[in-house]
Parts: sequence; structure tokens; C-alpha cells
Amino acid sequence: MCFIISTEHSESQIAKKDIVCYKVLDMVRSRYWGPYMGTEYRFNRVRKAKIVKYLSREKWKQDRYEVEDGLHSFTNLDKLRRRFARMSAICNGIPVMFEAIIPKGAEYYINPAEEEYVSNQLMIVKRLNK
Repeated sequence: MCFIISTEHSESQIAKKDIVCYKVLDMVRSRYWGPYMGTEYRFNRVRKAKIVKYLSREKWKQDRYEVEDGLHSFTNLDKLRRRFARMSAICNGIPVMFEAIIPKGAEYYINPAEEEYVSNQLMIVKRLNK
């Protein structure tokens, strides 16, 4: 999953408070994994990753920054539901929707047009589907 850094929000931010967000994970043998990078998540434990930002010039024929590495999430439940079927198709197990938190103090980017975050910390807190 590739995160496009919007020109209006080109600098990372530090969360001043916990930020509620949403995530799809792949449940395999009662364990939860990110469907793209295979990152394991556990309930109420902060998952950490390094945000890797790079200039993508060749792919788009214009200068634009993207993030490949980092913990991706959606800004709202509607976006999660709209993307659920597409993300379910790449899961090896059972696709599961979660409410998550970008913890206070975490570094993150937001792309309001795409309704997505990428952060260096993320914690799943509530399963939303059975």
C-alpha cells in the first residue's frame, strides 16, 4: 500500500492526543497481520515502524513524495468500509476491520483527499466485525 503525501500536508506531524483511525487486518490462525507488508499486530499493544519517505519521479512523471514503509490506516469508518472488499481480496485468511489509535506523540502524515494516515506507531483497540 502506497501513501501519497499531499502538497497541503507535506510535513509530518506529531500527534498531540490519541487519534482514532481504522485498519483492515488479515486474521490467520487467530493472529492479525497487515495485508500488504505482513506486519503482525496485537490488541492494545503499540506497533512501531519507521516511516520511509521518498521522491517518486519516474512513476508519475512529476515530483511527488510517497511513503511505502509505515503503518497505514484510514481516517474514518466510511473509507474503511469502501476499501474493505478490495483489501479482503488480498488477505490470505479472514479480513477483519479494527478501530485503532495513533498514540499521542507518534509521528504521522495525513492525506485528507485519500482519507488516509501513515504513522510510526499504531495500536489496534477494537474489532468491528465478527
